Amino acid sequence: MLSAKEDWFYSFKQIIPKSLAKLYLANIKKVCNPYRVYNHKYKCIFVHIPKTAGTSLGKTIFEDRDPSVSHSDAFYYQVFDTKLFKEYFKFTFVRNPWDRLVSSYNYFKKRDIQDEHKKIVESFDNFDGFVSALEDIQLAKKIFKLSHFRPQYQFVCDLRHNLLVDYIGYFETLEQDFEQIVIKLNRPELKLPHLNSSKEGLDYRDFYTEKTQKILAALYSEDIELFGYNFDGINKKVIV
Repeated sequence: MLSAKEDWFYSFKQIIPKSLAKLYLANIKKVCNPYRVYNHKYKCIFVHIPKTAGTSLGKTIFEDRDPSVSHSDAFYYQVFDTKLFKEYFKFTFVRNPWDRLVSSYNYFKKRDIQDEHKKIVESFDNFDGFVSALEDIQLAKKIFKLSHFRPQYQFVCDLRHNLLVDYIGYFETLEQDFEQIVIKLNRPELKLPHLNSSKEGLDYRDFYTEKTQKILAALYSEDIELFGYNFDGINKKVIV
């Protein structure tokens, strides 16, 4: 359910000109125009959700991909050019929320660069403590502002949770779903590089207790429901 603030914003953005919405994003939110030459070359938009193999996918499809727009929301593309957004093929890849959180946590634990993600992760002794602390709503809101921990639906939905993309691929069936992208773009030359889908031999389920499993289920309930996940894997894939 939308908050009063979200519902007001949704209604407001329906009546204001797209040009004003664009000015708001560019000047207030400091969002750059996400469209690049390769979007127009291949007539497609890839909404890259962190920790879904998106870097490898982007490099494979767009040889000269600009990392500065790598995590732009589908909504940003829609606002900056509504006509192109309707015309271009829009796709994304998603990942089991329990698995994605483990991957993000471990990524920042090992990363040398100091940033906001790493500072938060390193403030906890272990993964269990990190997830348990997310019962604090204020901390959870702070975490959700960071791209690697942000709920996936927010990258690809409008404020009423309507999907803005044409195709959703799954990290768990990456190669199979990538073939659908190849077919849609009519680019049979594309070959996905071998990826370590075993995540260094770790099973994300081993990181959770019954308590933390439920905490995450509550925090990422929209992702779980929308994309058809359960703790052990995919319950039912969403078909756009």
